[in-house]
Parts: sequence; C-alpha cells; structure tokens
Amino acid sequence: MRAQQRLLLFYFGVVLTAFYSVYYYIVRGGRVSLSSYNVDDFVGKSPTPFVQRCQVFYEPNGEVAIRSMAESVYRRFDAAGVSSEILDLARYKHVGKIAEGSVIVESMNDMLDMSAPFAVVLKYVAEPSFKGDFEMVVHGGKCLVFTLASSAFKSLYTGRRIYDLTQSMFFGYEGMPSTNITPLLDLNLVLTSDNCKIGWNVKEDVIAPYFHPIANVISLFYDISIHSRVVSGANLTGVMKIKGEHIVDLQEQDVEMFHFIERITAVEVPTRDSSIYRHSIAFVCHAPHKMLRFYDRALQRETESVMLKGVGVISLMDPIGDCSAGYALTGDDIRSLTASWVTYIRKIHNLPPSLTEMVADSMQGDEVITVLEDGHYSVESPRLTFSVRVHAPGLVAFYGFEVSKIATSLYSLYVKAAIDTLQKVVKPLSSVSFMTKVSPAAANSVKESYSALSCLFSGSCNGKAIKNIEALALARTAFKQSLEAMGDDETYAKDVVSTEHGFASVMCDAFPFLFPLVTNSVKYLLKV
Repeated sequence: MRAQQRLLLFYFGVVLTAFYSVYYYIVRGGRVSLSSYNVDDFVGKSPTPFVQRCQVFYEPNGEVAIRSMAESVYRRFDAAGVSSEILDLARYKHVGKIAEGSVIVESMNDMLDMSAPFAVVLKYVAEPSFKGDFEMVVHGGKCLVFTLASSAFKSLYTGRRIYDLTQSMFFGYEGMPSTNITPLLDLNLVLTSDNCKIGWNVKEDVIAPYFHPIANVISLFYDISIHSRVVSGANLTGVMKIKGEHIVDLQEQDVEMFHFIERITAVEVPTRDSSIYRHSIAFVCHAPHKMLRFYDRALQRETESVMLKGVGVISLMDPIGDCSAGYALTGDDIRSLTASWVTYIRKIHNLPPSLTEMVADSMQGDEVITVLEDGHYSVESPRLTFSVRVHAPGLVAFYGFEVSKIATSLYSLYVKAAIDTLQKVVKPLSSVSFMTKVSPAAANSVKESYSALSCLFSGSCNGKAIKNIEALALARTAFKQSLEAMGDDETYAKDVVSTEHGFASVMCDAFPFLFPLVTNSVKYLLKV
C-alpha cells in the first residue's frame, strides 16, 4: 500500500513538474532576456553626421576677378565644415538654363537625394538688367544663381554676403519642434458636403498631379499612411454658429463643431504598429449648401481656409452650378485646396510659410527689403544693394535644399528619442524574474532598434558606409521600433505588477492541482 502511494505521489509529482515547467516557460515568454543590450553605450556619443556638399561654379571672365570671388565663398564653406569644390560653369549640368536665364527644373530624384551637392553659381554681366551690385535667384531645387555687376567686385564684403545668403538658404534652420514628433504619420484627406452628393478621385485628381511630390518628401521623414474618405450629407454647417449671412468666426464656435470635425477626421484602420504613437494631419474640404467664409481676426479679413492646431486644415468651397445630380471637384478647386495645405505643411515643419518670410529670414538687421512684385525683392544696406528673385518650390511645398535641412533636424531628434525610449524599455526589463514578462515581439523590436543605432554610431552597416538617406531611415526605424517595444501590451516590468497580484495569479493557476498533491504528500510523511 505504501509502495503504491509512493509511486502515485512520484508519478503526479513528475507530471505536474513537467506541466508547470512548460506553463512557466510559455507564460514568461520563453524567458526572453534584454540584458545583452547596453543602451548606455550610445549615451554621450555622436552618431554618423550628415555629409553636406556644395559646389561653387563660376563663369570665367577676363574682365573681372570672378574666380577670386568664388574662392572667397569656397574658403568660407570649407572653414564651416562643408565639403565644397570650385568648378567651371561649363561643368554644371544645367549650364544651358543658366545661359538662357530660364528657370532650372531639377528632377524629383535629384531634389530628394540628400547626398547630392548644393550648387552656387557665380556669373558676371557687363550690363545688368537689375539695379544694385548683384542679383540672387533662388530656384526650386538646390541651386542659387548670383549674377554680379561690375560694382560688386569693388567691395570685399560682397563675397562674405554671398556666403551668408547661401549659408542661410541651404543650412540656416532652427530645426523641427521636438514635441509630439514621432516617425508614424497618418494623412487624412476628407471631403464632406451638407446635402449634395459630392466626390473626387483622390488618386488621379489630388495625389497624382498635386500631392505626389509632397507625399514623396514626407515619406522620407515619416512612415506615412494616406487615408481618404467622402462624407456626403455630413451637415457640418448645422453645428456652426454663423454670423450674418455667411461669416464663421472660430472664436465664437461651440465645442460641438470641433467634436464634429474630430469625428469625421478620425480614422480607425488596423495597423501593424502601435497606433497610440501615430500622429495625424487632416485636410478637410467642406461644401456647404450656401456660400460660407471663415473670419480671420488676426488679419481682419475673410478666408476660405483655416488652420487648426493639432488637426490640420479646414477649407470651405463653393460648388459651381446645380449640385442636385452630384458634384465632382474640378482642377481649380483642387489647386486652391492644395495651396492652403502647402502653407500648413510648411508651418508644421518650421519653415517660412511665404516667399516674403523666407527672404526676410535670410536678411541682416541693417538691410531694408522692398517688395517689387510677387517673388521679386530689392534689398538695400549701407554696404550693398542687391535684388532677390524667388521661384516656386520644386516639390510643391518644399524647395530641394529644404529637404536636407528638415532631414538633418529629424535625424538628431529620432536618434535621441530612440535612445531615451530604449532606456525606458531595456533597463526595467533587463533582469527577467517571475514578475517580469518580455514578449517575443517586444524583444524583436528592441533588437531591431538597437541594431539600427549600432549602425548609426559605428558609421557603417554590413561593412558599407551609410549615406544620408540611409542614416535617416535607420534613425526612423530605431525610434519606431523602440516605440513598438514600449507599447507592447504583453510586456510588463516587475514593478508594474504587485507581489500580491502575482502570488494570487500563481495560486489560481496552481492551487487546484498542487493542493491535493501537497496534502497527500504531508499525510504520507506523517504516517511514516
């Protein structure tokens, strides 16, 4: 009898030990350890910097010392740490456009290439068409053209001013605001109406002709997801307070209007990443049943579009003709919408929203700007007089040289944020205990984030040097994966769950099986 009791107790002891060993392994996630990731190795060190290059082209001329002017600009770039070189203008690929004086249109690939050099062109004209010492022309991509008059060579200050203007345009940037910046972005394009059926082909009418260059740029900075919806009969006008016949003053609106806008812009789309860390920009176009206009108190004028912080752009449009059978947005409608979107996109990236502000930002305190016409300015100072011509951005919302400026700023923000987030994840979870759980998904996210940071701080990845665009992609991946690890629902640190809670969980799982075994074992031992 005792032999049978011993056999049964031994049998059930072995079975339950094996069962709870497997149980513990599964519940603990296979005892994944993060102790091998020492994030402190990155603290206090600098990642691989962006490589900035600038080519100074000059047109040889025997009458003036234009090469000396180019060398003056080159030396200042070299002293500032910008890799630069002096080249004959004949070697510039757009030399034909320079000779014709026409607009330089660079390819989208060239403007998006963050490793491509900037171009500064210096040329001389004996009989200038402008007033002053020189004229600076800002093209839509990565090129500045300085046309110099003979008076420009009489002052040693000219070379310094050309460098300062170039430095301000190409490299002068306060950086992106560091709050609420994540590499995950939702772009919501929403079209609504009060009572008529309205529609658009968002891919062919909006994205392809107008929004495609903007989306290409933004996709370098963020992991973007574009959503589009049409809500006919939304009746947004019904929750607005209208002053007089057609004025909508945002300062007088009730909270219902903003709740309404929040609901129609909310997008519930399942994503593979942690949606709580995604930020969104909404572009809402509403077609009311009658003409409406927003009132801008700052400018004291009516406007068709307003920007709402944290939301996006709300635009009002007037459908043309009878809309009883439905209305599709025209090209003019979409061009007007895109113009308001561009202003908002530039503002959230901390760029001057208008051409005049961009020119003003590059001026010095003693210089007086006069607007001659749209995109054409005259600048006077005690030392120099020159003019500035600015063409439209080559990427709709961005100049080619602005892409590198934003990327450099986001690169630093992403690397710093990835390190900070990884420290919050790895340190509490580095020692695995019964009260700590690390899911395989979180461990994989930590691994990918750490690997990306290792490449950035070593300066190479898989034995190859890292280009600027690759460095930004790695920084974006490091930050994104660190957020994924921190937002994993199945991972928690020891301090998150109380000891009492953990003990209660174990008792609920183990008590029904272990109590009979322990009771019979005690009875057996007492009889012995």
